[in-house]
Amino acid sequence: MTAAVAGIRPEAGALAADARLEEVRRALDPEFLALLDWDWERRVITFPRVHPVIGLPDCPVPNCPLAITVATWPMCRGCIERWGRTDVPLEEFLRIPKTSTMGGGQLPCAVARCERPRDNAAAKLCATHRLQRSQALAGIGIEEFLAHPKVVGLAGLGPCLVAACYLDRVSGKYPYCKAHTQRLRTVREQTGFDEGLWRRTERAVCSTREVSLRGLPDGLVAEALYALSSRIDNGFKLRPECLRPLYDRLRAQQVTRLEEVADPEAAGYSREQVMMIRAANLALARLNTTPETERVKDIWDMSVFGHNGVVPFTAITQKPLREAMKIWVYDDLPRRRNKNAVHPPRPPSPPRRPAAKPGTPDVRVRSRRMGTYPGHALAGGDQPGPSAHRPRQLRPRPAHRRGPRADRTGRHPRAPLAHRPPRHAPRRPAPARRPTPKDAPVVTTPMNDGRQADTERRRTRVTSAITTAQREGSPLTASAIARTARVDRTFLYRHRDLLDALHTAAHEPATPSGTGPTATSASLQADLANAGARSARLAARVQQLEERLSKALGEEIWRASGLGPPADVAELNSRITRLEQSNVELTRA
Repeated sequence: MTAAVAGIRPEAGALAADARLEEVRRALDPEFLALLDWDWERRVITFPRVHPVIGLPDCPVPNCPLAITVATWPMCRGCIERWGRTDVPLEEFLRIPKTSTMGGGQLPCAVARCERPRDNAAAKLCATHRLQRSQALAGIGIEEFLAHPKVVGLAGLGPCLVAACYLDRVSGKYPYCKAHTQRLRTVREQTGFDEGLWRRTERAVCSTREVSLRGLPDGLVAEALYALSSRIDNGFKLRPECLRPLYDRLRAQQVTRLEEVADPEAAGYSREQVMMIRAANLALARLNTTPETERVKDIWDMSVFGHNGVVPFTAITQKPLREAMKIWVYDDLPRRRNKNAVHPPRPPSPPRRPAAKPGTPDVRVRSRRMGTYPGHALAGGDQPGPSAHRPRQLRPRPAHRRGPRADRTGRHPRAPLAHRPPRHAPRRPAPARRPTPKDAPVVTTPMNDGRQADTERRRTRVTSAITTAQREGSPLTASAIARTARVDRTFLYRHRDLLDALHTAAHEPATPSGTGPTATSASLQADLANAGARSARLAARVQQLEERLSKALGEEIWRASGLGPPADVAELNSRITRLEQSNVELTRA
């Protein structure tokens, strides 16, 4: 009976995991999930086009479906590379439509009621309809083909069987999308290939704005969304190309919870991934924590109490003493003020009372002498007992101080100097400023004019330095331009137009000085790669010649020392034969 009941009840670890999953899911903001266009069935993060932290605007090139992932670039990465291979100015390049593209996602077939995806972006048809157009209905245009009565829509083939992929199949032969079918053909020839493991761990095919969380456990998906929300709330800018490698690695290692990656640096994660995992674990550890739940721990996270760092109590080995110390620290923390904490603004001070008429006693002064004044919080009630809880009471300062007292000899100190007024003399009130109307002209001073002229001179020098560096092929970096123009690097970052002009010039080809070919960034990189390869070949040839030279010198020294065999071995053998024959003849004689 007990064994049967134990088999029916779920495990405690599963219950705890489900409770933790529900806790993390309740902490997710619905507005944040709507911003990412999140669907728990599809499980794909889509970065918005407009957002101060994670917004990815569209590429301005016509017919380009990609997004700008670098804020300082005028176009997407693909268009930047295409523009670097041309000599067209930027303004003219932005008006040229893009003929073909990659990474725009999977689009449906152009045939009405056809549920299959396109074979490619340029064809506008699925593989079956494309074959039908090329064979059965050859020689007609795309518009006539779509309106032909023999062309009908086809049912979909189902989703791709790769766990991380959310695309549809393109063929009935393979149960994968087009990209994963090509990848399968490549990795299928490897020794010990396991197609089931490959389906569970293979990365997804995403567009520039999408990040796939498919194939990850439910708990890990919720933790990843909460960590992403925490990073965005703290103002950290994240890009899809930074999140995809992290999630792909977690999927490949079959991680179920982020806390399993206790030491990501030792596990081989990159530096950026280590920072994101540690920040995620810290945010998850602080989820739904309160001072009441933190006070029972042996190591306190002081951020829960509004302070920085941690306070460990593990050094106190005696448990009663450790608990007493926790109680004392918990009671004393509200009396400690953190200089880094954000304090609420102080309430505005009450308005001053109008000055009393001459000859009328000041009621406020008399009330202060008695301990309170009219309108005080304690004026109508009992006075507080301990003096520490009373408000700070200051006696009013008299209008005029007494004159200097005489010393022991009866002499008074010297009178103040004529050019220096005495300290008790009343100060002259500051002249009131006239309110300046909104439409009054702005009055400039020579100092402002000089600063503006100096700024214009610096801008001119920076522009000339950029033009000269582009013409001569010099490095187009912020440090080099600032050094040439004799300005600080912060001057470039304060003037965004100059920095954008520098980045634009860095991607433009250099202006040829003669009739030779135009030098571009790609050509310079190719020349550098060729020079490196030639240097490697020359180094290998030099090493080979050194080995041959050392071998030849070694053989020559070996022969010269007499340690090796003589050069003419046949002559020596014949001499030995003659000597042996002579020896035999002498013996017979």
